[in-house]
Amino acid sequence: MTGGTAKADSPLAVLPFDRAELKRRVSRVLAEMADRGADLLLVDQIDSLAYLTGYAHSGARY
Repeated sequence: MTGGTAKADSPLAVLPFDRAELKRRVSRVLAEMADRGADLLLVDQIDSLAYLTGYAHSGARY
């Protein structure tokens, strides 16, 4: 893959799970945020990013 970002419907945007699972995960996070009255979620832990988005990258990013 060269520079830039892949569009969601691009073959380069491969998830380790299907899109229905992605929607379930995001829905659960949004529901929990609503229960807690949170308007913003900052996800900075690599494991949490991988769980929520399916994007797992190197732990040496800092």
